[in-house]
Amino acid sequence: MCASARELDEAHKLLELLETTSSQSDPYELVRMADKKLGMDFRFGAIRHLGEARRVEELVEHIVDPFVRCSFRCAFSYGLNLSAVYDEAYDQAERLFEDAREFRVDPALPYAHSMRATALAGTGRHREAHEALDDATRESRRCNDEYGIQSLYASRVRLLVQEGRANEACAIEP
Repeated sequence: MCASARELDEAHKLLELLETTSSQSDPYELVRMADKKLGMDFRFGAIRHLGEARRVEELVEHIVDPFVRCSFRCAFSYGLNLSAVYDEAYDQAERLFEDAREFRVDPALPYAHSMRATALAGTGRHREAHEALDDATRESRRCNDEYGIQSLYASRVRLLVQEGRANEACAIEP
């Protein structure tokens, strides 16, 4: 994942190696691999593994590790939002929120709200999207997540522009 964050070509080979050495029958490994593939997709500009993520999604409820569950649901919701599959993205965001609350994975809460906001905006439910962004901002501040705060600023600007409120979008401070 570090190689993919740096957008190094070797990231693809490393992921292939990881896939060949992981169990193809272990739900934990299948979910983790789908999560990693989505992460690579986002960094390299093409969502090629959404179908695979859909196939393993039913396994997530059987995964004990809350971080694996939350990471997968966040990436899956993000991929669905990018693919304009908003109802499914919203559902995954809600499941992410439930898992994060139940297992006390607080750093995932801002992203659950953010993915929910993106899905709501995609379906034209702007008021609810703003409320979800407010929730995400509160959670990001509570968790001291500076990356999340900056990401939410961009989401807020995007939502305001989507609503035709460009002047307001330009007036808000990062």
